[in-house]
Amino acid sequence: MTDDPHASVDGREIKAQLFGRERAFANRPITEELAPLVKEISDDVLWAKVWAEPTLDVRTRSIVTITTLLALERYDYAELHLHGARRLGVTREELVQVAIQMLFYAGLPVIHTALRLISRVFDADPEDLPKFPSQK
Repeated sequence: MTDDPHASVDGREIKAQLFGRERAFANRPITEELAPLVKEISDDVLWAKVWAEPTLDVRTRSIVTITTLLALERYDYAELHLHGARRLGVTREELVQVAIQMLFYAGLPVIHTALRLISRVFDADPEDLPKFPSQK
């Protein structure tokens, strides 16, 4: 996919900031078995290029990602990224304010779910991350 042999490594380092090294470097059997190109694109483009681009820091990208996932009702991935945001130092209060602002753009049902997920993540053990949805 890329001529840079270190691109995937850089992407995984960013994932490690969010999800921990073990999880960032773990195999995702379903994706790797059925669609290895998806993993390659994810590692080489999404993580190594988009998340690593310096105009927005990783913390800001994390909040944007959570907002998008919640608005699209991708709750499994939103919960995973909420855990990542917590690891980055994003506070419960900041995420509640994000959810409140989303109310006017994404709707009340989405916000109720967002608040429930925020509570679940911040009430849980910080090391108790859910599985990637592709591992369930």
